[in-house]
Amino acid sequence: MRNEKNLMLRHGMYYFRATVNGVYVCQSLRTGDLVEAIRRRDDRLAMLGGEQMSDKTLLKSVERQLAGIEAEEKAKKEDPMQGALLSEAFRIWQRDPTRRVCKAAQVAIHQTNWRNFLGWLMKKHPDIQFARQLGRDVAMKWAADELEACRAVNTYNHHVTSVKTIFASLRKMDAFLGDPFEFIHVRSDKEDAQGKLPFTDQELASIKNSPETEFVRLAKVGYYTTLRLEDAAKIRWGDFDSDLLYYYGIHTKTGADASHRINPKLRKMLVETPKDKRYGFVFPDFARLPESGLTVRFQAFLGRCGIQTQETVRGQNGKLRTACVRGFHSFRHSAITRALRNGAPPKKVERLSGHRSERMQNRYTHLDADDAGDAAEFIGEF
Repeated sequence: MRNEKNLMLRHGMYYFRATVNGVYVCQSLRTGDLVEAIRRRDDRLAMLGGEQMSDKTLLKSVERQLAGIEAEEKAKKEDPMQGALLSEAFRIWQRDPTRRVCKAAQVAIHQTNWRNFLGWLMKKHPDIQFARQLGRDVAMKWAADELEACRAVNTYNHHVTSVKTIFASLRKMDAFLGDPFEFIHVRSDKEDAQGKLPFTDQELASIKNSPETEFVRLAKVGYYTTLRLEDAAKIRWGDFDSDLLYYYGIHTKTGADASHRINPKLRKMLVETPKDKRYGFVFPDFARLPESGLTVRFQAFLGRCGIQTQETVRGQNGKLRTACVRGFHSFRHSAITRALRNGAPPKKVERLSGHRSERMQNRYTHLDADDAGDAAEFIGEF
């Protein structure tokens, strides 16, 4: 049962009210979602409770919160034409019928990134509460701080994408609202991004010879189908035809058709399961796990196979970070590289992997000078 004690809903926004050390506290939780409001309320109670904060510090905190609430309500009352409150932006984005449909995990990421943006704004520019007050100079300062704080360009790109995506919904409903993020773009993922590397022949052999058969079977599905971990773990017997000659499915990340004729070596593994047991999930134990938990377990499996999965790299901003260089996704890189190396037409490989562009296909291709020499031999006589 949800405990809604100390919560007040006003104008679609939850407020936290409590008396702490004899002081009445009323703070905006800056969310209209009850579950999130309960979480933030508990965080506030943990922070205000006990002896972690002196009476003087507590009073200052309360004064700042009350001043912010009063200013917010006063501004909205005095000028209702200022547009939407930034604190309501995420809820507006969620209700935007034209926005791109996202999975629950991506929605949570957008919410976290937007909340962090509001936290930065509250700290650096507490007077900015409405979308129309947000200028290009402030947006540029935020982007600069983010780039400095993020240990990897890819993380920075995620933050920028979330903030721009949510702000775009505000612009759709406000014809007078400009785009302060107009000149803020994601940075090239080649600057310091560390993608997955393909497995070497020796590493693939160590995986194949492992006594942990279920992990080996999952690895073979990933390698021969190029499916991502989430799709491979939740593959069903019903996704195959009765003779186990074809697989019918999609790449859930891109929505691309993943149907294809099954590799004979994969079929040999699948037919080992008796027909009377070919129902439900192919990997029932893995299918029940969340993707994050399964990822951790598979990485541990690779470690037991003697494969180094992580490396310390230095990002563009000079900060060291730990990068995952080998994982389940490496099977996609290995399969695509080997298929092209063995002469498979690129368009057919694109069809198998579900890539929608040549640029993305190139990221998964790891060919060297010898491969280029082999390709040159196929050019023919001049």
